[in-house]
Amino acid sequence: MKPTMRIVTTFFLVVPTLLVAHPRLAEAAATAAPDWVLQRPDLVDAYWGIGQVAFADSLPTGEEKQVAYGYAAAELSAMIGQRIVASFSSFKQETGVGPDAPLEEKTIATIERFSRTSLSGVRIREEWVDTRGKRYHVLLVIGLAEANRQMEAWAEHEEAILREVVEVGIRQIEDRLKQVESRVGDQDARIEGLQQSISTLFTEMEASKDKIEVLESGEFNWSRKLIRASGIGVPNEDLPAGVQRQSAVRAAQLDAKNNLLKLVDTFEVESKVLMRDGVLESSVIVERMRGRIRGAHQVGETVFQPDGTAEVIMEVDVREVFSD
Repeated sequence: MKPTMRIVTTFFLVVPTLLVAHPRLAEAAATAAPDWVLQRPDLVDAYWGIGQVAFADSLPTGEEKQVAYGYAAAELSAMIGQRIVASFSSFKQETGVGPDAPLEEKTIATIERFSRTSLSGVRIREEWVDTRGKRYHVLLVIGLAEANRQMEAWAEHEEAILREVVEVGIRQIEDRLKQVESRVGDQDARIEGLQQSISTLFTEMEASKDKIEVLESGEFNWSRKLIRASGIGVPNEDLPAGVQRQSAVRAAQLDAKNNLLKLVDTFEVESKVLMRDGVLESSVIVERMRGRIRGAHQVGETVFQPDGTAEVIMEVDVREVFSD
């Protein structure tokens, strides 16, 4: 049996429900590529894996989908092992206590093997069919808390050093998640306070007539209560050629939304401040803030440069910024 098919067979002995045709598949076939296909998802409360496979007919067969499930399951298993051991390694650097590098590699392999063959509760979160490129994509996930619970229960019966790595690594992951959630909560409280002062900004707008203020990141149209900003995005060359152009547009739109935030000086989001505790915190908070720019839409056509770079202009009503 080939290695790929062995992964698929082993995984689906544990999660047979994934073999059932997903009800959202037909609908997904007619839609544009979702965000998780264009750029890797940032799911801080779950482990995940993405698989894709080419298909020959109008839709993927059950066997072709199983191959994609196997790739996704392998990536999910690798993520669990790598994150647990990486968290333990961070703890080891702080305390000076822990296994050596060869043991870390062995531990990752052991954790991956368990999660691939025995972990239950993995589910399909979403799937998408690229009818033009003839590729099937699937996103598998399992909740962080549920996966960690199973990993700890398994490690109780393993050798002491492996049990230590798993227990300490998981504790570090969960502590970090709590810290991020706490900072996001603080950010929400700050936003609520800013909402109370935004009425002053509206009053100033009403007093202005056809005034457009141009700033570094974009411009205010005070009379129409609009903010406009530009964004630039580059294609993700790791994706299939059929969706690279769309990934550049998506990246440009996210860049424009970030610039929209920066335009209101009182509400400015400084990425260098958010990065002080690591990429994870920055990503969580910035995406949470971006989600509050409701009603932002692209103005005009996307401009593509010869190298594939996309440039867009997005606009939003200031009254929608940071609205509940």
